[in-house]
Amino acid sequence: PEMVLDNCAVKLNGPSASQQHVEFTIVFTDRDESFRVFIDSGTLRHRRLNTISGGDVSTTIRTTVQAFISLTSELSTVDQAIESDSVHVEGPVEPLATFVSLLDQFDVFFPIIEP
Repeated sequence: PEMVLDNCAVKLNGPSASQQHVEFTIVFTDRDESFRVFIDSGTLRHRRLNTISGGDVSTTIRTTVQAFISLTSELSTVDQAIESDSVHVEGPVEPLATFVSLLDQFDVFFPIIEP
């Protein structure tokens, strides 16, 4: 899960995120791991939590690593993920929706060699 969150940090659009403050807890149910995720001053940080509880933030997201990858890669929307029960949100959904909207998507099949 940490590498997935690191990937999100790379994909974060810094200028768009510069005026945003987002904070939530994400619990990866397939790994029994949880992280606090912060976006502040155009940067994304995360830290592992010792328990799998939501902690003291208003939004807790419970999902699998694969479902989170699908969400952050725009293979599914926040609404689709919630409707399909692959993502469970406790509290307001806005932090998750804002988080996903601040991620850039890269073309993974770009030409490596070009004149």
